[in-house]
Amino acid sequence: MVKAQARLKVADKWKRKKWFYLIAPKIFGEQVVGETPANSPEAVRGRTVEVNLMMLTGNIKTQNINVTFEVMNVQGANAYTEVKRFELQQASIKRRVRRRKDKLDDSFVCVTKDKKVIRLKPLIITNSKTSQTMKARLRRTTMANLQHSISTVDYDTLIIDLVNYKLQKDIRNMLHKTFPVKAFEIRILETMKDEKHKLASLLANAAMMKAPPEARVEIEEETSQAPQEQELPQEHLETQEA
Repeated sequence: MVKAQARLKVADKWKRKKWFYLIAPKIFGEQVVGETPANSPEAVRGRTVEVNLMMLTGNIKTQNINVTFEVMNVQGANAYTEVKRFELQQASIKRRVRRRKDKLDDSFVCVTKDKKVIRLKPLIITNSKTSQTMKARLRRTTMANLQHSISTVDYDTLIIDLVNYKLQKDIRNMLHKTFPVKAFEIRILETMKDEKHKLASLLANAAMMKAPPEARVEIEEETSQAPQEQELPQEHLETQEA
């Protein structure tokens, strides 16, 4: 009898819940990416859903990327989301890394034109082994250029550039002038909400954000003065890239 009453209470709770449709941002055509039950719109805000990017773009080349959406606003039965996290699948990274190549990871904060604070974790894979000095130079150049580029676009444009691989191609081509790079990827992008963390990150990156072009030029000049390490002939590079 007690168990039956408990089951009825659970059933009543579910009956009182309403289903909400999770809507992707306008940049993804406001597609429905999921449904969630809740007693009120307030209970839906902040909920997240992870979707494979191929399901949104229809492009099989994006199947190695997962996108996490977070509910920001609820209107009626529609819960509107924004991109919270953009992540390259670990299996895809492992397939790209081979012997006699270097994998460079990094993590730093960027701020978009519309003041969205994000943490970016890029990945660089070189064509061949290189020195610690060159690795440090590649990381510095990458951070300076990404922070500058991202500060000139709004958050939606940044996501579009990531999905279309425009940002990745631009950075890879820039790095290739310093050292032969096989691949450049954004391993993780995620938004930051903690206010103290935001403030600390902004203060730490203030100098770079105020004068990113000068920082970029300084790094490029330093690179041009240093001897090129393990440069490969252009014909060989074209063969590897093919």
